[in-house]
Amino acid sequence: MRFLKRIFVSFVLLSTMGAMLSAQEQTGEAADIEVSGVVYDAVSGLPLAFADITCPTFSSDFSDIDGAFTIRVRSLNDVLLVSMSGYHTQEVILAGRSEVAVYLQEGERSSFQGMVDFGDFSQRAAYSPRSVSSVSMPFVSSLSGKESPESVLAGAVSGLQAPSRSGISGVGSDLFIHGRRSLNTSNAPLVIVDGMIYDITAYGNSMIEGYTVNAFAGIDVDDIEQVTVLKDAAAIYGAKGANGVILISTARARQQATTIDFSMYGGLNLMPETYPLLDGPQYKTHLLDMLASAGSDYSEIRELVRESAVNGHPEYFNYNNNTNWQKEVFRQSYTSAYRLGIKGGDDVALYSLSVGFLQNDGVVE
Repeated sequence: MRFLKRIFVSFVLLSTMGAMLSAQEQTGEAADIEVSGVVYDAVSGLPLAFADITCPTFSSDFSDIDGAFTIRVRSLNDVLLVSMSGYHTQEVILAGRSEVAVYLQEGERSSFQGMVDFGDFSQRAAYSPRSVSSVSMPFVSSLSGKESPESVLAGAVSGLQAPSRSGISGVGSDLFIHGRRSLNTSNAPLVIVDGMIYDITAYGNSMIEGYTVNAFAGIDVDDIEQVTVLKDAAAIYGAKGANGVILISTARARQQATTIDFSMYGGLNLMPETYPLLDGPQYKTHLLDMLASAGSDYSEIRELVRESAVNGHPEYFNYNNNTNWQKEVFRQSYTSAYRLGIKGGDDVALYSLSVGFLQNDGVVE
């Protein structure tokens, strides 16, 4: 029995020493492995200078003025991290290559290399097994000048439908990720703002037919930093996430330096084109011609019109109305919006404050 124990111990010692020698040999070989490449802008195709290329816990380098770099790696199966201010950090798997070309996407653009916020954790979109879309709101809203988040999301996130409820100003839109799948229950997705559930359910009935209070009216587009849409989130959020989940992250201070942002915009709402209509005399002439063609006598028609005018017949004004109600109802209106935001902080805490004013008058007073 002791003899077997001695053989087992000797075998373990020999295995350990062999693994240590093998690791030392690999370390010695890693110092001689070099990988070269060039970093480009994915949109313009121009080389990017001073990009940071890192082989984690081993080596790092910067790209030169032509975007070229050379870095030492442990093996040709290593992973390089390429990062640069204003761009998405990209992981490059060598997979046996000694020369690589890296294309970085701007941080404002949607990219699979960007980090996606799932509420309680973050993950790179390229490694997520879920159907997810992420959009940077400051970039999108700057191109649109929209008033509410759902109007910006329409068309910016693939798979998200945002049909407008009506033509009334500020009425908002209905959000659907999987379409209308139920007749009796809500089809709306679960909305979470900074980790808190945001209720977008409409309660009660409106005095104006077709009008619904916009649940997103209390959120300024410019205060939203990122929106993540999870199309299959039931595994994370349970039954409430069966219709999908919309995660909204509001803007916050990233550094202690104080920054002040002010923005304003204005617009003109044009009244719709009016239909050409007959005035009172034209309508009476047309009506007399129609009655005459039906066999009525002109003298009888004139006597009927005279009696209705003298005796105050209730239908008199139906044939003697010169008011263009289209011009009385519709009008041209103006839209104006102002926003002031302040970010900053100190060693104790960071803060982000904003105040805004929006006025949008409709074409119907």
